[in-house]
Amino acid sequence: MPVTAAHGYPAHSGVSSVPNPGEAAEVYSDTAKQWIPATVLRSDGSVITLAYKRNGECVEKTLPWPCRTHLRFPRALRDAVPLAAPLVAPLVPRSRPVCKMGIKCKIREPQHLTTFAHPFDPDYQHCHAGFTEMASLRNLFTWVDTDGSGKISPKELQEALPLLERLHGDRLMLTKESWDLLDEDGNGAVNFFEFAQWAGPRLGLPLGIDDLFEPACGANACPCRSFRPLLDLAEDLCESKKEKKEKKEKRKDKKHKKEHWHVVATDRLADRLQTCQCGHKRMMHRLSRPACAVAPFPCHWKSRAGTDCAASCNEIVQLEAGHLPFLQQLVNSTYSNVWTRDRRRHHPDTPNVPSGFRVSRAYRFENGKSWQEFSIRRAELLADAKDNPIQRYEVLTGKVWAKYALHFGIEELAHSCNEWMLFHGTSPAAALAISRSDFRIDLAGGSTGTLYGRGTYLAESITKADEYAKAAGGEYAMLLVRALGGHVRYCDEVEPDAEDLTRSCIEGPYDCVLGDRQKCRGTYKEFIFFDTENMYPEYILIYERIGAS
Repeated sequence: MPVTAAHGYPAHSGVSSVPNPGEAAEVYSDTAKQWIPATVLRSDGSVITLAYKRNGECVEKTLPWPCRTHLRFPRALRDAVPLAAPLVAPLVPRSRPVCKMGIKCKIREPQHLTTFAHPFDPDYQHCHAGFTEMASLRNLFTWVDTDGSGKISPKELQEALPLLERLHGDRLMLTKESWDLLDEDGNGAVNFFEFAQWAGPRLGLPLGIDDLFEPACGANACPCRSFRPLLDLAEDLCESKKEKKEKKEKRKDKKHKKEHWHVVATDRLADRLQTCQCGHKRMMHRLSRPACAVAPFPCHWKSRAGTDCAASCNEIVQLEAGHLPFLQQLVNSTYSNVWTRDRRRHHPDTPNVPSGFRVSRAYRFENGKSWQEFSIRRAELLADAKDNPIQRYEVLTGKVWAKYALHFGIEELAHSCNEWMLFHGTSPAAALAISRSDFRIDLAGGSTGTLYGRGTYLAESITKADEYAKAAGGEYAMLLVRALGGHVRYCDEVEPDAEDLTRSCIEGPYDCVLGDRQKCRGTYKEFIFFDTENMYPEYILIYERIGAS
């Protein structure tokens, strides 16, 4: 049987003249189309790792040994004629077929890994004759996530250490301390954003998420967050089938030009002048993000153009008085005079349901780091919903929030992936801490209980969330949270299996649990989340109770 390296591909045997560490070499760059001086760092007989400078930064590159196309040594080419490009790829025989599943392959049997080439194998590009999947953090996360849950467990990470060590070029150890640092929210699993924060600086791979985001409109106060051609809408409404057919045939003209109402231009210019349904041209639509951000900032944020780095964006903006009537209407529309035992347990001195709540002021949290995590997850769910439609659930805040968003130019909620605005009652001090550092799943259940598992509990009703609010100076705090319901695990059981519900979200295909106590007990619906990437605490409402006794 062939010797198999730790990463699963066949190792070469009987190869002589293995380069030594520190030896000078040259690596061919497909991007720069030239040979670049490099230095051998290490070699195990089947893989060679080199270091070279790219754009002024020192980077590492791992290649299979021997490599006849992208690697050469000055000592062997001293008398040779300099080459303008590497040798033709067919000189390197494709030693094994490429797995058709690619990055989505979940088979980890040694025989399969030895027989087929996969992304992140050093010989993958040589074995693949056509398009190869990009080596990115997103693809690496998908590969490590062997159960396809969207999260990495300690076992999955441990099994992937040999691959991560080869990409990193150094020894890695998974200890309890290192896992706790990696699992920031403490839910026992690592999401993509947590993984990217650790792997990005160490592996030097691109995020690979640009395809998830469509350019948003750059016009001031325009809520449009993706380009939607007005021309396509007009065609759907006005053109007959015959006109569409004639236009399709016209596009086949060899000149490939488009005629518009006032200009005849090239395809590129015509594309830039095309109008969106929001009324602005395509050229106005750009990713509204700072240079170091990975996801566009909301168009209504004050920090949208006020910082150059997402990590440094962490502001609390007090909303103007004009926002309060709308937020008050949001509170009033979700009020319900229904009592539960939790109110008596948390407020024994005032066990009755207040007759109402009065919002005195409100703030918006603009936390760049937390928004990046949330926005990436939302983009993933939206992409998934295009191929696999998600069952939608409506919440009480939906209609009033839509009016508020329209009035102040706030982007619409992504209903196709169950994006909601939900309440979370807490103390003013805790609300401030959450806004600065996000929720902590490992601390969940201390005050709200764990009927549906140890997660963060949100509510569509202000009355239910108020049961867990704590006063400071006679005022109460309420977080208004953007939440991604995604694939919802619906539960209307009186005594649910908390362990099974938790496992179905952390290890299974669901994103949250909807506990329908309104149906089984006549009280309220509760929404339970087990990962911070599905929540973004965007607003805090400071309010008073009316008629509480």
